[in-house]
Amino acid sequence: MGLVAIATRPLLLYCFLMTYSQKPLIELVKAGKTPGETTIPKHIETVISNVFVFENLVYKVYKNDNDFFNQGFRDISTTSARFDFTRRDFTWNQTLSPSIYLELRGVEVTEEGEISFVEEDQAEELVMVMNGFT
Repeated sequence: MGLVAIATRPLLLYCFLMTYSQKPLIELVKAGKTPGETTIPKHIETVISNVFVFENLVYKVYKNDNDFFNQGFRDISTTSARFDFTRRDFTWNQTLSPSIYLELRGVEVTEEGEISFVEEDQAEELVMVMNGFT
């Protein structure tokens, strides 16, 4: 995404100029504000991700601010590195378990403070969408 595209989107400009935080997205998902979901998910925090278990679907977002992982294993603190890692992980897992690993979805937090599913090139984060365990 070019600088002009960033400058025309206030939230992206803020993220470009300031340290990006996943906190608004994580808090909205934890509160059950994910489009298409009507319940509060079970939140599971792992070393490198936040996993949200809803009634039928599970959403996984890799963390950008985990120094232990970023410094000791693979740095996924930047958007491009995290997106690349997420795509590769999803592709590998979907190859092995296609009935579980359904799709990757781009997400953003809108200016209104809501989660919106968007195309990957417009996304603030990539989210793995998986079948639930029910």
